[in-house]
Amino acid sequence: MGSERLRFTSGFQPGGSLVSRLELDLCIQAFLDTCDRGYTFPSGGKQLILSKQECSLSAALCDPGIVEADIFQGLQLCGGFTSYEIVIFGLRLAQVAARDQCHPKYRIAVLAVLASIPGIDWRDRIRALAVLEYCGGKFGAAFEELVQDICGWGPTAEKSDFAAYLARERPMRSLDVVGLYVSDEENGPVIR
Repeated sequence: MGSERLRFTSGFQPGGSLVSRLELDLCIQAFLDTCDRGYTFPSGGKQLILSKQECSLSAALCDPGIVEADIFQGLQLCGGFTSYEIVIFGLRLAQVAARDQCHPKYRIAVLAVLASIPGIDWRDRIRALAVLEYCGGKFGAAFEELVQDICGWGPTAEKSDFAAYLARERPMRSLDVVGLYVSDEENGPVIR
């Protein structure tokens, strides 16, 4: 156990033992400790997608041994200003999932955003959901069903945010309507 803990705290390594709830919390905290003022909504500013710490957090969250409800609760407990950092992480991971056409990463991205969305401004909630829907649409992920599945056991705040978002007509949920655009960058398109 001790060597696993040392390996984990220096950065989660995929393929190791299953992640415990404590290790997940430590990994989330390690990620939050690396975020600075340049990590801005919606895509983390000028940082390349994904950073080393984002990769570590993503690997921990994608571990098949961790229960999604624990992930949701662990991310939700961050609260306050760190809600934005978790949402930004989720949006960046969604963009990677769309590029890689990776459903498990996309599910974790949606989970991260939904866990932290109550802590951000209502306008940014709409933008975040629009980014998730756009990214899921790039590779045929069932965005609405996925969110409804996650919200089936999540708190009611996420349910009402999602219902309000879906009440908008589809054209009113597009990136350009919510004030975002896709920027071509050397590592692929990034939503700004």
